[in-house]
Amino acid sequence: MLHKKYDKAVSPIVGVILMVVLAILLSGLISQFSLELGNILQQPVTAGVNIQESYNVQEDTYDVRIVWSSGGTVESIYAIEPDGSQTASIGGVGKSITIDGVSPGERISIIGAHSNGHIGVIQEYSVG
Repeated sequence: MLHKKYDKAVSPIVGVILMVVLAILLSGLISQFSLELGNILQQPVTAGVNIQESYNVQEDTYDVRIVWSSGGTVESIYAIEPDGSQTASIGGVGKSITIDGVSPGERISIIGAHSNGHIGVIQEYSVG
């Protein structure tokens, strides 16, 4: 059999073309996935909360009650106390937590969490 010299080059060219096509498809899939993920993570963190404080004259501090008043976009709500500790999660709409012994002027951060793990500040509250 007589083989021509250029017959052997067809296979590498086809391989290169297939690899380029595969790279283009993978880059398209990755970009589509990242765009969808970005949309999920950028949902705003919203919920209705009511904050009530009562003054404790003997200790010169406030007791702060946080009530989850309307659902919004979050699955759970908790607060960050002035010392940086996290409270237990508020049990749902209509439920509340109370933080005792907060000094005047201290700040409490109310945090909301989506079911996808994204968290954000719902409200910053200055006591007193």
